[in-house]
Amino acid sequence: SNNNIHKKDLISIKFKNDKVNKIIFKILTNHDFLALYCRKNEELNNWTFLGQVSRIKSMKDYPLDKCVEEIFKQVTIDNAPKAKLKQLEKYPDAAIPYAVFKIEAKYFDGYKGPCSQLWYIVKGKDGLHTALVAFPLKEFPLAAESHYIKFFKSSKLINR
Repeated sequence: SNNNIHKKDLISIKFKNDKVNKIIFKILTNHDFLALYCRKNEELNNWTFLGQVSRIKSMKDYPLDKCVEEIFKQVTIDNAPKAKLKQLEKYPDAAIPYAVFKIEAKYFDGYKGPCSQLWYIVKGKDGLHTALVAFPLKEFPLAAESHYIKFFKSSKLINR
């Protein structure tokens, strides 16, 4: 039943401090969860910042490296075949394994322009939890990178 979803672990990230409190869309199924956020006065076709959180149940048993590879492939294969992947942090043996990486593309089909994304992925009990922030820039801004790495690491994996 659909009520089971609330007994799973979810990543708790509060974008509110960044004035990113407008949910563009939310998908909730028995297995997966996805929410995409933008700034209050923006839309998906006209944005300066996007935030996303998700849970991908099918990647629950993947090693961390394979999770990163799969996400990179899914994000770029059709939209940005020339995108670059840069690993920033990877802790597969931590109590709660996680990785931080960037995907940067000079041109991203879905957005008709450049797109740089900072990803934070965490292995939970019942799925891979992801969070990302994106800017319409070909390179992720360095000041934003250190800010969001700290921001993501302050998030909690909560069991509901």
